[in-house]
This record gives sequence, C-alpha cells and structure tokens, in this order.
Amino acid sequence: MDINYIILAHKGPKQLARLLEKLVTNETWFYIHIDKEADIVPFRHELKPYRNVFFLTGAQRLAAVWADFGMVQATINCMRQIIADKRKGYCVLLSGQDYPIKSTGFIHDFFNRQYGTNFVQACPILPSENLEQGPGRINLYKINLSNRRNDLLVFPSIFDKAFYRPLIFESFVYLAKRKSVSSCLHVLHKALKRRRFPSYLQPYKGSQWWALPIETVQYIDRFINQHPDYIAYHKDTFAPDEIFFHSIIYSMFDKSCIREEPTYVHWQPDNGGPLLLREKNFEELMNRGRDKLFARKFDIEIDSTILDLIDRENA
Repeated sequence: MDINYIILAHKGPKQLARLLEKLVTNETWFYIHIDKEADIVPFRHELKPYRNVFFLTGAQRLAAVWADFGMVQATINCMRQIIADKRKGYCVLLSGQDYPIKSTGFIHDFFNRQYGTNFVQACPILPSENLEQGPGRINLYKINLSNRRNDLLVFPSIFDKAFYRPLIFESFVYLAKRKSVSSCLHVLHKALKRRRFPSYLQPYKGSQWWALPIETVQYIDRFINQHPDYIAYHKDTFAPDEIFFHSIIYSMFDKSCIREEPTYVHWQPDNGGPLLLREKNFEELMNRGRDKLFARKFDIEIDSTILDLIDRENA
C-alpha cells in the first residue's frame, strides 16, 4: 500500500532530509510545500538523493502565515496533486519538524490493518465554550497585518454588541495608523455582514495533523469544489487549519471510521504552542506517545540527540 506524505516546511533542509531518510520506502511518495518566503534551492539540494519527491512550485507555493488560510490552501494544493497523480493508499499530513517514532514497517502495517479509518482528532465547537477557544473561532473575523506570528486583528460584526467596545475602536485606529484608512474601510466592509459558519456542516476543531485514506481526500476535494463558499468563509477564520478538514470529516463521515490523530504533540498550556522536544523529553515521548506513529516538534539545530534515541529505539 502506498503512503503519500504531505509535508509543510519553511526551514531546516537538513532536518527535512533526515525525516525523509526515516520514511522512504518503495511505497512512499513525498509531496512537499516549502513556504514561499523560504529559499527552495537548499531543500532541492538536500532532497536530491531521494526518490518519489515532488515539490510544489509556482502558484502552488504560498506564504503559509501562522493562523492564516495559507496553511490550509498549501495542504489542499498537495492533496490535489496527489489526486492528479492517481495515487492510492493513505495521505499523511506532517510538518518539516515532525519525525516518525515507529519504524516504516510498523507504519505501513498500521495503515494496512486499519485501511479506511480517518485518523483525525476533533471535538465540537460549542456556544458555551470560552469565546477565544470556541464560538469566537467561527463567529469573529480575523485579518493578518503581516507575516509575523500573532500580528493580527480579531473583530466581530457591527451587529454584535462586542463591536462597540473601546478595544475594538482602538483596534481600528491602530489598523488605520499601521496600514491605511482604505485598509480600515476594507475591514469595516467585512464587519457589515454577520459571520456565520456554513449551515450544511457542524463546526469541529482539533489537531492540524492527520492521516486519511485517498477516498476521503477525494471526497474533501469534491466537497470544496461544490462549496466554494466554505473556502471563502475560512479565509477570515483564526487558525482554519484546526477547523477546515475536521468539520467536513466529522460532519459527513460515520464516527465509527474516525480515530485520533497519528501525531504526538506536547501542548504547552501557557502559550498554546507545541513544546520543542529535547533529549530530556525522550521517556515522556516513548510513554505518552506509545500509541502514535509520529511526533513533533523537533529542531536538530537545538537538540538532535532525541532523534538519535528514537532511531535506536526503532532499530
């Protein structure tokens, strides 16, 4: 059975090469999106020895800004290339800072034995949740001010009482000073319409990283082709990569064919981001991630020893 790896990367060509070295088999294919802001040449150089490697190029490459729709579109572009190439088997979404914590043989057997299962974790977005974590994700507008992390504004429509808080006024003043009056007017134009999640799906949120059989990937592609408004809606969503695919799968597929995501992540409660795993986290990873196939996130410039320990464990 083929495994088609979708890999989103923006740095670390040598680390990406090490990731491919651990995943490559005669039945693996790699579809790689390098952030448009990064130089693709070092990545091409490092991955030249590996077979079945396809880089997205030209208009397929995007600036995958944190919490923006670019991350979703880059994933869709890879999915569509896999479909166009008539691949079979599983599609697995990874980042360039992920790493397998199981052997290639184990990974292939795992997907073979459970073929047809969608490995993606999500839970419903409920009105009773904290605004930032729940309804705010789907009812508020988000715009990026630059490509820098967290450089963004989140605001409600003019029909929400929250729009008339001093903080929102200050945000628009800040936007006008930072960008221009026309930018401020553009955002205000958005706010003239109440933002509503598309009625034909239930909203779900979860981990970005998943593994899906090609049949599910094809279904998602057909779905978004038939519902272009779903893409348009998510261009104003905060972190749509944690909602976009999940809401389709959990709304349209039987829950009996859905299981938790295949990637272990140690989330930090203080900033909501993933912990950078180091040598001291090895035992934690082997224990808490024992049912997972992959883990994130790693940085060989900071600590490569943990990857050496993982390799020895799987030797």
